[in-house]
Amino acid sequence: MIFHLAVTSLSVSWPWYVVRAGGLTAMVLLMLIIASGIGMVTGLTYRFMEPLKAWALHRALSIAMIGAMLVHILFLLVDKFVSFSLVDILVPFSVNYENSTLFGIQVGSLWNALGIISAYLLVIVTVSSLLIIESQKRTWRWLHWLSYPLAVMLYFHVLFLGTEFKDGILRLAWLAVGAVLFVGILARLRRSNPSTSTADA
Repeated sequence: MIFHLAVTSLSVSWPWYVVRAGGLTAMVLLMLIIASGIGMVTGLTYRFMEPLKAWALHRALSIAMIGAMLVHILFLLVDKFVSFSLVDILVPFSVNYENSTLFGIQVGSLWNALGIISAYLLVIVTVSSLLIIESQKRTWRWLHWLSYPLAVMLYFHVLFLGTEFKDGILRLAWLAVGAVLFVGILARLRRSNPSTSTADA
């Protein structure tokens, strides 16, 4: 009986597990992307691999992240526990999901909206890196700076909506990840100005 209930529950809820797995995979990949990008700017990455290999890895991680994010988004359409329509997953603030407050101010479905916006930014950054990095390097460089607001948006999306990070040790661990992310981005911003930098973001 217990086994039957467990199998039935899993058969109904498996899309939700795929959604969570896709989201967590995307976030881990983003952290690796940010780390490798900052590593290329500072030269730290080149201590471990050649520049061409480092760039190829950076690009491959970005493409893999798009795949993970697509899994996360598309499986929301088939999940039975949280009903999202195509509009809900494409248009920020179009769904009232996990409405919350920030410093006592109602922010509605802000955390969900940040996830949607970050998905669009990811596509912009990745596609521009594939198509215009050589032909329009200045434009590409400006677009590549979107990686950092993308990382911040996705971080808060996970912090406030991630089932695993609601409380306990995992939430503390995620807060620690946020501190490292903040320091890394701050160090990158202090290193160069986007209008004068000739390095990759």
